[in-house]
Amino acid sequence: MGWTWTDDPSALVAAVGGVLDADPARHTLAVSQVHLRPAQASFGVWTGPGGPGGAIHSPPFPVLPVVVPEPAIRPLVDGWPAGADGVVGEPALAAQIGAVWCAATGGRAVLRHAERLHRLGSPHEPSLGDGTGRLMTRSDVELVAPHLVAFSTEAGVPVPDGPHELLRMRLQRGGAIMLWAVDGELVALAGV
Repeated sequence: MGWTWTDDPSALVAAVGGVLDADPARHTLAVSQVHLRPAQASFGVWTGPGGPGGAIHSPPFPVLPVVVPEPAIRPLVDGWPAGADGVVGEPALAAQIGAVWCAATGGRAVLRHAERLHRLGSPHEPSLGDGTGRLMTRSDVELVAPHLVAFSTEAGVPVPDGPHELLRMRLQRGGAIMLWAVDGELVALAGV
C-alpha cells in the first residue's frame, strides 16, 4: 500500500482511467501526458485508504495530481518524486497538497501559474490574412525550438530541457504543430 512510481502510464490508467475517461476535458493535462509519454515522466499510483489515486511528474514541470484521496496526500508529499518542486492542477486540490507540504517542510507555497480551460463555441471560418500555414516537419526543429523556449519563458512555465528533443519526440508520437509564416518568416505556431 502507498504510492508506487513507474515510467509506465498503463499503471495510472488501470488505477484511475475511469476518472480520465469520464471527463477528459477536465483532465486534459493528464490525458495528454498518458498519450504522449514524455521521456522522463513518472506515473504515481496510490493503493490504500480512500480508494485509488494517481499523479504524474513530468520534469521540469510540477507534480500533477489526477486523483488524490485525502489519506494519500501526506504520503504523496513525503514521497515526492526527485526534482519535483511544486504541484499543478485543480486549485482546491493543489492548495490542499501545498498546505500539507508547508506543514511538513516549514516551507511556503506560492501560486506561480493559473490556467483556465474554455469551452469553444460555434466554429466559424477564420479570416487568415497574410501568410501561409503548414504542419511542422523534422526539418523545422531548429527553427521552432527557440520559439518554444521564448514562449515558455514569457508564459512563466518551466523552460523544457532539450527543446529540440522534446519537439522531435512530439512529432514521433504523432503530435502536430502548425506553423504560420508571412513572407517566409515564422510569425506564429500552435500545438494541435
